[in-house]
Amino acid sequence: MYESIKNMSDVELYDKLSLDKKNSRLAFDELYNRHSQRIFTYCRKYISNQSAAEDIFQDVFTKLYTSSQRGDKIQNVVGFLMTVARNLCYNEVHRKRAVTTGHDNLDMPYYDNTFENVDLKNIIDMAIETLPDKLKELIILKEYMDMTYKEISDALSMPLSSVRVGIYRAKDKLRSILAPYMNELEK
Repeated sequence: MYESIKNMSDVELYDKLSLDKKNSRLAFDELYNRHSQRIFTYCRKYISNQSAAEDIFQDVFTKLYTSSQRGDKIQNVVGFLMTVARNLCYNEVHRKRAVTTGHDNLDMPYYDNTFENVDLKNIIDMAIETLPDKLKELIILKEYMDMTYKEISDALSMPLSSVRVGIYRAKDKLRSILAPYMNELEK
């Protein structure tokens, strides 16, 4: 049975979630093994808080299971997982923004000192945090999750041309944000 589970499509596995407990568990484990790393990476990059990202990550797979138990039909399991993760992350970010100052108005200051002790990864992460939510999401999916334009288009139910333009704009914005830092590092 275990080998046949490995060879099943995501939709077939999803359909097995509503069966008996043993088959349901095997199907869920396989879906989790296939997609958990991607979903967690997305949540962790979108949400700066590790604990909140872990909670959202767990909620995504809980919603997948709950959906199967209700008898909901899903034809694109990855799309479903990404949509749920996206919505939960979006809600978390905007819930926090209602309490604190938003990132949209955050200007990254340029400090006139050397950056030899500053980790480049932290600078890039800070720059990504300043992007508008839509551009931030596209960069995370493309660069951190290594998804193709087509996969992003499918996962976000977005036209392929919009994905390409959005990623171009995000990278262009990142270049302009990072330029002062990169110039300083090159010195």
